[in-house]
Amino acid sequence: MAASLITNHSAYFETENLIVRSITESDLPFYKTLFGHPVVMKLYQNGTPWDEKKIENRVEGWINRWKTGDVYSALVVIHKKDQTPIGHFVLGHGCKIGEADVAGLGLPEYQNRKYGQEVATAIFSRYLPELKKFPVNIKDTDAPEGPLTELHATANQQNAASKRLLEKYGFELKTIGDENGISRGNYYKKV
Repeated sequence: MAASLITNHSAYFETENLIVRSITESDLPFYKTLFGHPVVMKLYQNGTPWDEKKIENRVEGWINRWKTGDVYSALVVIHKKDQTPIGHFVLGHGCKIGEADVAGLGLPEYQNRKYGQEVATAIFSRYLPELKKFPVNIKDTDAPEGPLTELHATANQQNAASKRLLEKYGFELKTIGDENGISRGNYYKKV
């Protein structure tokens, strides 16, 4: 029987080229680089880098989720050979009961090497079945928890790579809307 990927308020697993684990305080400098990087953030959310305070607050929130046993949180992606953080993946609380939001980012120098596909394959085939054992609630509320039934992701409609990756893993485009002047698609996947 395979070892659990989620234990003791943390997560850890490896792929051929990557280590994926729960975020810790030691990852803050990397997260400041990643979420403060103009090229990385150009096609993410509203298209602008986050300021340091926002990054610190978000990282603290993700770490606190892990510390309190909330497994719907952030994962840092590390390149095995370099032992360098190269990306971020989150399966967080969604806006509906049973929904988890999915997002990912990677440093430009590690893009176009299929690392996004490698981590997504591991997330959806190995990590997600374990994650489904844990109930999820609506983000930023005291709403009751429920079983994980659906994943939600958004993608800037100019980001062809993200759209292809979501579609490859069975996400369906349901709506396209304008968010802060950016055309974003809402993608969903039943689990």
